[in-house]
Amino acid sequence: MQRLFSKDRAAWKEFYDSYSAGLTYVCMRYIKEPEDVRDVLQNSFVKMFHAIDTFQYKGKGALKAWSTRIVINESLQQLKSISKFEKVNTPENLPNEEEERKSGFDGYPRI
Repeated sequence: MQRLFSKDRAAWKEFYDSYSAGLTYVCMRYIKEPEDVRDVLQNSFVKMFHAIDTFQYKGKGALKAWSTRIVINESLQQLKSISKFEKVNTPENLPNEEEERKSGFDGYPRI
């Protein structure tokens, strides 16, 4: 544990090797696309690395719980950003032709 706090590369590689499979499974419960899963996991491990100073050991399983919470939070952030993007860009959110005519929109910018 102390090696993680001191940011020892070998310790972080061991941590990654030990926890990445389980954390991938956790992430896949929220995120469907494999590329997004990889992005979320990468962001999560970077956050863990930078936030390890805030980790408090409270007994066996504390590190697993802490890292799992980070992956869940990152997954939820990813879902929020995807849903905001989809809400903005879905055809249902675009005005239909009748609404465009009523608003005077002709497709050309006003100068």
